[in-house]
Amino acid sequence: MNIGLARDREQHRKEEAMLALRKRVEALTPRERVILFEVAKGRLNKQIADEMGIKEATVKAHRNNMMRKFKAT
Repeated sequence: MNIGLARDREQHRKEEAMLALRKRVEALTPRERVILFEVAKGRLNKQIADEMGIKEATVKAHRNNMMRKFKAT
């Protein structure tokens, strides 16, 4: 197989994966996006809740919604 074709296929696969991820992020509410980035930083639910001035249960609910929208387990 031609190396150029293999590289092109791999690049196309990566672009499709990024587009799918972008669409999932766009499906989040603004609050879910904020929480997503805080979770990505390794912050705990309690830390996020304290910083945002909301209840920890609210953070958990937003996280559950994010997981569902991202089809993550």
